[in-house]
Order: sequence, then structure tokens, then C-alpha cells
Amino acid sequence: MNLAVSIHGGVGTMTFEEQNTLPQSFRLLDEAFDVGINFFDSAEMYPVPQCAATQGRSDDYFGRWVKQRRIPRHRVVFASKVNFVFSIEVHLFSKSSID
Repeated sequence: MNLAVSIHGGVGTMTFEEQNTLPQSFRLLDEAFDVGINFFDSAEMYPVPQCAATQGRSDDYFGRWVKQRRIPRHRVVFASKVNFVFSIEVHLFSKSSID
């Protein structure tokens, strides 16, 4: 099977739940898919990270849309990214080397 991505570009879904309700999100996805767009990017890392309460919601909404609309999985290309906060402490000098 070949992977075909629309020549029309893609749709970012990162604002789902932050700025779009579920019905609004479905309408946007329906309209994009109806004109031949099949590439969707749910990365919540831009334009700004979403709040913890809605993190992952764009992935959830997209999955619900595919399931409720019964869209065959091979008809859409879905990109997602993982984002998390971590801390690394780097010690250039040990206490004994400073003494």
C-alpha cells in the first residue's frame, strides 16, 4: 500500500478543546476531509503548550472523529508529538574539586 498525502497541505488540530468545542472540531475535520485534505497534525507544542487539563484532547477528538465518521484508517495521515517537562542537573565540579 502506498502512502498518499493531500497536495492541499494539512490541518493542525492543536487547539481542539482549548479554542474549539467537539462539534466545532468535527465540523473543521469534516470540511477539510471533504475537500481532499487527509493530513492532520495534533501536536500541542505550538503555538503554545496547552494546559494540563486539555493535554491530549486533540488526539482524542481526532480519534473520535475517525471512529464516528467510520473513516478507514488508511485514508488519513495523522501526526502527533510527545511533549513533557524534564529537568537535568549538570554538575561540572564536584564539591571535592572546589575545596
